[in-house]
Amino acid sequence: MARPDDPWAVKVGFDGEDGWPAWAAWCSAHPGLHVPVVHSCQLFAHAGHYEGFVAIVERLWPTDLARPWLADGHGLKREPLRLADLVSANHPGVAAMLRAAAEAFPTGRWDMAPSNWMRRADGVPVLMDPLTRAD
Repeated sequence: MARPDDPWAVKVGFDGEDGWPAWAAWCSAHPGLHVPVVHSCQLFAHAGHYEGFVAIVERLWPTDLARPWLADGHGLKREPLRLADLVSANHPGVAAMLRAAAEAFPTGRWDMAPSNWMRRADGVPVLMDPLTRAD
């Protein structure tokens, strides 16, 4: 959720097994071009059990990986971004980021679905939500 001109967005999760808080902590400790900027992440618990989170993150936009026919919110047609392009010469830092993240979460349950990639306003791809669970 984000207001139209706000540089920050709110991300909320209610699944106690969601891997996003672990991903947010890793991104904060390892800032980079292809990971989201996390301003804050607050975990919530009930009776001592983790139940969800609220995070403030940089505002990102959908990529064309999942829906290449969409135009952005300004009525401009975006260039399609293919998943194969992410590890090519077009974005050389993606492969290094993925290797480092895989080392940090060797038993994590990865979800590399196209909808988990977002983009910054300048078109740089950002891996927003790759873990369904961080074991």
